[in-house]
Amino acid sequence: MPFSRNEFIRRFERARTLLDDSNIDVLLVTSVENFAYLAGGSGFDNSWAMQLCEANGPYTSIAIIPKIGSPIAIVHGLLEGVVRQTDSVADLRVYYEEGEEQPYVDMAVRALEDLNLAKRSIAIELGKGHPADPKMGMPLNDFLRIKEKLPEAKFVDGSSILRTMRMTKSDEEIACIRRSADIVTETFRDCFGMMKEGMSEPEVVSICNRLVSQKGGRPVWTLAKCGPGEKVLLPRPDSRLKRDRILFLDLGVTFDGYHADFNRMAVVGKASASKKRKCQLIAEITRETLRSVKPGIRACDVVDTCRSQFKRLGLEPAPGIVSPNRIGHGMGLTLTEAPAIATYDKTVLGKGVTFCLEPAIWTEDGYFITEQDVAVTDDGCEVLSKADDGLYEIL
Repeated sequence: MPFSRNEFIRRFERARTLLDDSNIDVLLVTSVENFAYLAGGSGFDNSWAMQLCEANGPYTSIAIIPKIGSPIAIVHGLLEGVVRQTDSVADLRVYYEEGEEQPYVDMAVRALEDLNLAKRSIAIELGKGHPADPKMGMPLNDFLRIKEKLPEAKFVDGSSILRTMRMTKSDEEIACIRRSADIVTETFRDCFGMMKEGMSEPEVVSICNRLVSQKGGRPVWTLAKCGPGEKVLLPRPDSRLKRDRILFLDLGVTFDGYHADFNRMAVVGKASASKKRKCQLIAEITRETLRSVKPGIRACDVVDTCRSQFKRLGLEPAPGIVSPNRIGHGMGLTLTEAPAIATYDKTVLGKGVTFCLEPAIWTEDGYFITEQDVAVTDDGCEVLSKADDGLYEIL
């Protein structure tokens, strides 16, 4: 499995420190990615787990991390073997569904009672509206049943604790993201030579997904857009590769559950000097912005630096697809997580923060973006997305 036992012990100790700092007694998590992070499940690709649970469940998993005492993991029997494979240090308890009344409700209540936490403060994934806040992974009615059975407990929001923990990646986590990024790089190296004029956008997606799988990754986001089409996020069967048209290709991939996400651009036929120049300009803006990234800089400061690069070149930044004020996002166990590289996010970036930077310019040929995935280091940042950021040609 990709993570050592010491990695999970480190995560438990970090959680306990944050609980103590917040004067909270126990952390109870139910989302797939937070359970994977804390209970030893991050050795499996949680995009697979989410698909499995949504199709057959929900098969809720619960991790209970007390400030004092041993952690407890509650899982459906379907996932027992997966969690045991990861050598989890949590006390593993297994349930099977029994009609409408899910046994994990009473199991969670008993676990909290066993730890003498039934009358204490319990942090859960409530969220406060932050885009990267984790969400609960159980039906609301089941949470209300837990709350009803623990009338003297005080349920509080634990989103900031989870966001803080997951935002700073360990060396082992960054190694997984680096491998995901390498898979995307290798796919870009190979895929354009397999494409031909006349192919549809779904055919392009199929080529990329096959290459990603062959290289050991799991495709979770593949956007192929040929020609103008602002905010088109699905491949269009009637849109085909045509000579002199720009292909915008964006890949999201996981390796051992950790994501990389970046795009590259190509033109069908020989690239004109004008199109090459547009791609060079946005690549230069992205590279120059990343030169400012180091521990201590705020996410919003990265945006300011980026905008100064646009101004230096006499260009106007295109509004982002998610927000006109966001030019990037964190990534890890989910494709998008904290921090947001946005004017509204004052998060201070420290060593171990991983994010995707994606400023854009809009032209008559469509968006020009050359995303880069990076990890903040001791004195700067490591660019994980090694693919050439120039304009590729489909000949």
